[in-house]
Amino acid sequence: MFEILIEAGMSLDAPAEAVAGMTALQAAATYNCIGLAKRLIDLKVDVNAPGAYEYGRTAIEGAAEHGHIDMVELLLHSSVTTTGSGQRQYLRAIGFALNQCHFVAADILKRYRKLNEEELAMRQEEELLRERPCSPVPESRPSSSDGASSWSN
Repeated sequence: MFEILIEAGMSLDAPAEAVAGMTALQAAATYNCIGLAKRLIDLKVDVNAPGAYEYGRTAIEGAAEHGHIDMVELLLHSSVTTTGSGQRQYLRAIGFALNQCHFVAADILKRYRKLNEEELAMRQEEELLRERPCSPVPESRPSSSDGASSWSN
């Protein structure tokens, strides 16, 4: 079906609708369709496409929020930007993963590159996400009242 749509001229890089919309890659990442995501990446879609204006997620944010660790790794190794213009999506992806208790996904992202002090401060100042504690907090993970320990490298 996908190949038929491509042959018919489907736009692979169509922007996300303004409210809760997704690009093809954002949908594949959010719903963990690895094969489709690989095919889209091979076809050179924008792995850093912005999410919808409201309730939107970039591909890496969607994958991290849902704990899709294979997808997170695929995107990290497919030129997802984590610095400069991609810094915000990188920090949000970590935050989304932590908010949903997907500690492995958050750890993969944090190990990809070290967070600097400025990024930790920026994340807290801008409140890119409202953190809520995971319930219950796994015993193997330290917790703190301000959530700072989960952002440590």
